[in-house]
Amino acid sequence: MIYFWKIPVLHYLAVMFGFGFVWSAMQYAHHYGTVRDVQKGAMNLKTFGFLDRIWLNHNWHLNHHMSPTVPWCTCQLFPSRTRRERLVKAYLREWRGPKFSDEHVENRYAGKVIK
Repeated sequence: MIYFWKIPVLHYLAVMFGFGFVWSAMQYAHHYGTVRDVQKGAMNLKTFGFLDRIWLNHNWHLNHHMSPTVPWCTCQLFPSRTRRERLVKAYLREWRGPKFSDEHVENRYAGKVIK
């Protein structure tokens, strides 16, 4: 791509860095500050309806954790167990930094398919 479309290498690297940075930060926004539990350790976040559809309902993250074998595109059909916090607020809150804990959590679902 870089050669055929004559894209400056530094521009390409800047775009890749930006994409990776935003993507990883967005993934963490759904888990930051939640309980340390495999199923309950996520949040449903509120954003614009069209963005939910584009992201295949990724912001219904707690619903996905509670029913991990259900397709993402149907996660919004399940009743929300908690209030949906705004995505921007959750994203900004995670920049407070890590919360340290000496709590050890066992994953009782490791290696099992939940139906």
